[in-house]
Amino acid sequence: MASACRDREPDSPRDIDASKPPDIVLVTWDTVRADAVGTSIAPATAPEIAPVTAEAAEQSATPHFDRLALDGVRFLDARSPVPITLPAHTSLLSGLWPSTHGVRDNGLFEVAPDVPLLAESFERAGYQTGAFVSAAVLDHRYGLARGFAHYDDRVESIRGEIAVPTRPATEVVDAALAWLAGVPADRPIFLWVHLYDPHRHWRAPEPFASQYPDPYRAEIAYADAETGRLIDALSQAGRLDSAIVALTSDHGEGLGEHGEQTHAYFAYESTLRIPLVLWLGPESKAEIARGAMVHGPASLVDLAPTLLELASLPPIGSQGRSLVDSLSGNDVPPRLQPVECVAGAFGFGTAPVFGVLTETREAWYDLPEPEHYDLAQDPQQLRNLYRPEDAGRAAALFAQFDWDWPPGTQLAIDSETQVQLEALGYVVDPGASLVSEVDPKSRVDLYDLLMVNRHHATPEVALASARALEQQYGLLPALARFEVAMLDAIGRPADAIAAVERALAANPGHVLLTEQLESRRADMRKKRELALAIRAALANDPAHPMARRDLALTLHQIQALEEAATLYRALLEEDPANVEVRLNLARLLVSQGDPAASLAVLEAVPGGHDREPRIDCEAGRLLGFYLDRRDEGAAAMRRCAAAGMPIGEMDRTLLEARVTTGPG
Repeated sequence: MASACRDREPDSPRDIDASKPPDIVLVTWDTVRADAVGTSIAPATAPEIAPVTAEAAEQSATPHFDRLALDGVRFLDARSPVPITLPAHTSLLSGLWPSTHGVRDNGLFEVAPDVPLLAESFERAGYQTGAFVSAAVLDHRYGLARGFAHYDDRVESIRGEIAVPTRPATEVVDAALAWLAGVPADRPIFLWVHLYDPHRHWRAPEPFASQYPDPYRAEIAYADAETGRLIDALSQAGRLDSAIVALTSDHGEGLGEHGEQTHAYFAYESTLRIPLVLWLGPESKAEIARGAMVHGPASLVDLAPTLLELASLPPIGSQGRSLVDSLSGNDVPPRLQPVECVAGAFGFGTAPVFGVLTETREAWYDLPEPEHYDLAQDPQQLRNLYRPEDAGRAAALFAQFDWDWPPGTQLAIDSETQVQLEALGYVVDPGASLVSEVDPKSRVDLYDLLMVNRHHATPEVALASARALEQQYGLLPALARFEVAMLDAIGRPADAIAAVERALAANPGHVLLTEQLESRRADMRKKRELALAIRAALANDPAHPMARRDLALTLHQIQALEEAATLYRALLEEDPANVEVRLNLARLLVSQGDPAASLAVLEAVPGGHDREPRIDCEAGRLLGFYLDRRDEGAAAMRRCAAAGMPIGEMDRTLLEARVTTGPG
């Protein structure tokens, strides 16, 4: 759901004197690993990252990040306390661990009114506050808009074949610059810009898509370029010399480590280690060792107290520590850090992941199958050192934090919000019990299917995989919703209703499943009634072409496939150039398991007619995904793309030759 930006007057602004406070600019890139930026690409957990040079920055995929690091301070061991967008940003803006501020997952929680937020401090101090976010998971309803006089969360855009609740970096920066132009020059600003582009699904614009074969790196390069445009505009507005710029990410990305392709499932270094740079303008009064690369356990929770101290304002966030002392090049002092990821409990029926990172660079995880790693010797966490005799030490470590589990009140979540979250790659189930002894490691295959593999296989293959996992894990609500989505994609709505009925029998009283069943049954009743009404109209005028077409489509939608196919064929005989009818018949035949017949229908376009681009799109999918004729499928899909047709995520896998084929 796209929502309008929020504007209001700041609370009790003080008079701005001649010594204007520093402008504060916070840029958060979504889903960027620590090793995905900079001129020296090392593993995210590497103990050393080579210093940036001016010459190397010119050749970097992230030159603007590099220049900020070259003239600022880079924190090499910075981490997020949680690899999920909304909780991580809440920690950043509150200076609190997730178990304290209470926002544990996307979509299910909001920031409590009594949790102080960074923007509130700046607003009280007379700053003009503005935020520009790029994904629905940061919508104002979740509470982070508090303190921002202007909170721009208009995010819906079209990507591929569906509406996705995000917007690209160019649009976000454009909106921020338009706001900036309206702020009086003598008014200090606190500006937060959030760029979602490095989050899957990766679709960087040109020239980045061509310059970087790795689509993840291409999106990061795009975010970096737009960040540079923002920095340049601040300079042109005369605000940069006295500004403080913080550039970081909310969390990393698994990229296959520990079997985690994305994030929001485990809490390993691959998804916790993040880039963090603090840059101070030349007129800043704070001491800074420009170009320093600082070691030690910096955290997102440290940014709120750091930025407030640099602005000479009182701190918030008792669990964060100011990093101002480290701006002079001093390492961040050792500390205990709690980390967590509870999304598996909400979406996959597993135990939550709770971890503690120690002062001696160890990582301990409180799981049904406990884990312990020596990060100094094993930075990629490949060797689990946990032994039964470690139980006492582990218990003492975990007892130092209040994990608040199960958590308190969750937000009610409607079907539209759930669809938004799943479009962004987040699986949530507000009806989950949250008490489980299932180790998340044992269900990583379920996670892979629901989060990643659905975009790299035909709906038929994905449905078969889901049903195989159903035999192993039972019909979990998230798995049931996935099966229903695949049945919808195949064009089997009656079977989808039956799947919801089975899921509800396995999960009695589940609110969202109950709502979905009622909605689907009502929709099916209406369509059956519509079919009866159209038949009655045809009784008076059997040859009416519009009514016959509508009847064919309605029969198709209620899964009366044989009669619908007969009508489609008759309509094509009368009007061979009717592309809509041809496409509908082709899709129906695929749903009946006959892709060869479907392709024959598409290829039977009468001579003398221009080939409609949608025919190429559909034919490309059939050739590449179902008939194992990948070269021909890719050629058709290239024609489809060249005609400006929407290219979905699975279509892109065909162009990249990464296809799991369906039945041939």
